[in-house]
Amino acid sequence: MGRRGIDPDAFAAARARRAALEASGGSWRRFLEDPIEVESAEAPVTDLALETLVHRIALPSRTFLRDRLRIRLPQEEDVVDELDPFTLDGRDRWGLGSAMLQAMEEGATPEEALARLAASASTPRGVPGLATLRNIQNDVLEIARIAAVRRRSGALPDHTGTVELALASGATVRLTGRLDRLTPDARILARFTRLGGRGELEEWIRHLFLCACVETGAVLAPHTVLVGRPQDSKKHPEPVVEFQPVRDARRELARLAEWALEAGDGPLPFFPDTSRVYAAGAGDDPDKARRAANLHFYGSGSSAFGPAPEAQRELEMLRLWEGRSPLSEAIPGVEDVDFEGLARAIYQPLFDARKEHAS
Repeated sequence: MGRRGIDPDAFAAARARRAALEASGGSWRRFLEDPIEVESAEAPVTDLALETLVHRIALPSRTFLRDRLRIRLPQEEDVVDELDPFTLDGRDRWGLGSAMLQAMEEGATPEEALARLAASASTPRGVPGLATLRNIQNDVLEIARIAAVRRRSGALPDHTGTVELALASGATVRLTGRLDRLTPDARILARFTRLGGRGELEEWIRHLFLCACVETGAVLAPHTVLVGRPQDSKKHPEPVVEFQPVRDARRELARLAEWALEAGDGPLPFFPDTSRVYAAGAGDDPDKARRAANLHFYGSGSSAFGPAPEAQRELEMLRLWEGRSPLSEAIPGVEDVDFEGLARAIYQPLFDARKEHAS
């Protein structure tokens, strides 16, 4: 088959036969005036939802198990430990704070939101429960206050957009998503979450999409402001993180999309907290950063106090990586990426665009 979709020898023979028929006074049948142009083989176009991209990057182990292997393991939130709890763990506290903040953003007064949560099965009863809720409410009120000041310029309608990403493989991804909480100055989000965690990474990916929409003509401010609980009361006491405009955001999104699509062949060796620990220190001292990452992921084994190692926080993470060393070995299906390279590639652009503010 030739470039134009025909066999050149067969075409030459047909032309010779036609010439012979014309010379002898015969007639010939014309089926087509000209050869058919065959469309060039184009790289495939893949449709990808923004939230799918967010989940595959921020929760690669969970999405690989659920989407690729069709395995769902029980989660802590699926079961209430006690019918009448006396204390709250971090997950329960986050859940109550998020529900209170959402209720207030939907129009409830602080006392109405407090009353709703007081009836929750996960709220401690009596005086201890009320004291816990008041403590959570103080954090929520501060987050809501800062967000309200930041939103003084008014609200804009949600924006739904599509951007095309050219991947290094030659394929094209059509990324579609919706952006909420828009104002003339920035996309401003209030979250009852600690800054510097997985929630910040998720908003970073949405920020890249915002900047990519602006690159393709959307009239939006290419800034994202995230108001939450301080990452660290001593080292990082600021409750506000701002992401600055990103030059060539589509290129950054294309890299993420490439990895997200690869995650269907094998789990990405990317762990939001551990990868961030490594990326934050790798520029100054790679060996020290490597030790810190291993400690954060595996733990020291010498103390039962403090947060659990990241490898043990979710049953899906524990089972998927059991018996493997994802921080140092190649992972079948995704051999072209490794933990250290992936951590730097995903987090360094975030660090470059990130600024902390006191309010």
